[in-house]
Amino acid sequence: MILLPLLFAGCYDEKDLTPSEGSETTYQLPQGDHDYDQYILDFFDRYGCYILYQFTDRDIFWGNNEWYGYIRGTGGMHARPADPDYVGEQLDLCKRTFFDIYPEDFFDYMPLKLLLCSELGEVSSRVDNTDNVSVVKFDTTTNHVFGGFDNIAVNWGSQEIDTLSTAMKTGFQQGINSTYITRLIQY
Repeated sequence: MILLPLLFAGCYDEKDLTPSEGSETTYQLPQGDHDYDQYILDFFDRYGCYILYQFTDRDIFWGNNEWYGYIRGTGGMHARPADPDYVGEQLDLCKRTFFDIYPEDFFDYMPLKLLLCSELGEVSSRVDNTDNVSVVKFDTTTNHVFGGFDNIAVNWGSQEIDTLSTAMKTGFQQGINSTYITRLIQY
């Protein structure tokens, strides 16, 4: 007698499935009107990888089952999008140290996004107990590249690119190459 109501509770008319309203997360290219935007468009057409210099924390720190970004009291990564005035120089650095040293088909497995940052680093300490990003302390000289779930983020999209030492450029080259090759091996 108790089972009879439970059986009827499981049987009812379901509504037809319909697509949800609103757009999926997509990225608009070009993101600006600069000389380098054509290179970004051509790169997307060849490899299906968005090179973005405008992005949100969700684009860089979402990791399928974890959050890589800074959470107060727990540490994590910190990043800011590149300054558009320095994206051209940042792309030149990427070309010299990464894109130009391999054959084109090597990039057929690029992640969905290559994120260009003006600041990139792991949060190691804080001056106060607020979420004010300006008080984050990290060593930018050793944080050149971050490999995320569906992205690779690179540093130096700021005026600091003009002051990079040879050692820092070598560190950048090692970082971007090892991050991409590790992705290839893992996936």
